[in-house]
Amino acid sequence: GLEVLDALPEMASLDMGLSAVTIGGVDHPILWTRTFLRNAAKMMLDRGIKPELEIYHDGMFTEAHMLIEEGLLTKPYFFSFVMGMTRGQGKVPYTPKHLLHLVDLLPPDSLFSVIGIGPSQLPATTMSILLGGNVRVGFEDNVYYRRGELAESNAQLVARTARLVRELGFEVASPQEAREMLRMPPLVGA
Repeated sequence: GLEVLDALPEMASLDMGLSAVTIGGVDHPILWTRTFLRNAAKMMLDRGIKPELEIYHDGMFTEAHMLIEEGLLTKPYFFSFVMGMTRGQGKVPYTPKHLLHLVDLLPPDSLFSVIGIGPSQLPATTMSILLGGNVRVGFEDNVYYRRGELAESNAQLVARTARLVRELGFEVASPQEAREMLRMPPLVGA
């Protein structure tokens, strides 16, 4: 439930709708209904928590637009496209064309990030960088550095991504710069 918001995180994920994950042959439905989304967005707004709007397929933009129209989200809107989660119903594989389509659907005043699951992590996040987006890498999404080679740590995956960002002619945002991009207040005591 929403009890996790009692911890007052600065950001929290908000999956934009219904889906299911199959683990060990058992379906686990994720029932993020419109009522749930409205309640979660309202709680986040009231508590100053920035929502990370997770999009698993383009139909989920309908729910995000609903929350925007109802004044439950503040600019800039921060979307994360989760791609390559093939164990789930209502999820899509990563392809460059699909990512371009999702980026085209972003409402004005939006930032985006791409989360590539498993073997799609490196190509999906690289494409996000090229499109001016942000990325998430790490063991939650992928444990391999390359095919057949386990990553040594999250730090190894982050270091590769930071190198790639610089090689492609971009800069890695500092924590303060990221906070400014998201229009989040500075950390207390920072």
